[in-house]
Amino acid sequence: MQKAGQTHEEIQDIKKTLDEGKKDMKGIALRLCQWEDDLLLYQGKIWIPNNKGLRTTLIAKHDDPPRTGHGRMAKTTALISR
Repeated sequence: MQKAGQTHEEIQDIKKTLDEGKKDMKGIALRLCQWEDDLLLYQGKIWIPNNKGLRTTLIAKHDDPPRTGHGRMAKTTALISR
């Protein structure tokens, strides 16, 4: 996640704006964002870059039938959110 965030343009733009102390950015509620341990957090949760490969890996890891059973999208989303 940290490596992906270091190269993802949107995350880097948000980090730069936060570093500059700005309070506004089009389409992003900066007051709900913070930078911690090289990760962008939004409302205390890790911001997942819009990267198909990374998102697919994350979903697959949490939708593994032997561990969790096939719980559909809502269950997988809840697992990932935690």
